[in-house]
Amino acid sequence: MSTFTATMRFVGDLDSEFYDDERQRDVWNESAAVGLQLHIFGGLIAAAVLPWAAGPTGAWISLGIIVFGAVVNYATIGYAKSKNVDLFAESRWFTARANVTAALMLVALVGIGVTLAPDRYLPSRAGADTWAGLVVGGIVGGGAVALMIRRSRRRKQQFETEED
Repeated sequence: MSTFTATMRFVGDLDSEFYDDERQRDVWNESAAVGLQLHIFGGLIAAAVLPWAAGPTGAWISLGIIVFGAVVNYATIGYAKSKNVDLFAESRWFTARANVTAALMLVALVGIGVTLAPDRYLPSRAGADTWAGLVVGGIVGGGAVALMIRRSRRRKQQFETEED
């Protein structure tokens, strides 16, 4: 067993007698998955709001939340891979949840960029054409996200129909 796997087993307390009962293990695994997703989305929402609401301090905190979340996600994926489970082989990429995640990341990263480097990302003397471009870009981007969500729902429904 690698040091990484041993460390992850220790962190997860996977050698506990609690895991001997299969039902308890299954329910706990589902609960932990839901908790992890709540933690991820809570962090993403905070990361998206903080730069806009708390200025540069919020932007730095937001960046820390994103980096920490990425490290935890990669550790989770790495542990699964160490057990010969490829999460990407079974995953669909353009699900509604993935699209919401991408949108939150985009809002967070734009907020961080605009807050920490306003001269680079938001010219101080922006004219009407710049603001019009931002509005049009937002509408087109929002429309693209809505279209991806719609396509993903349709593909999921088609996949479920084919399974039956």
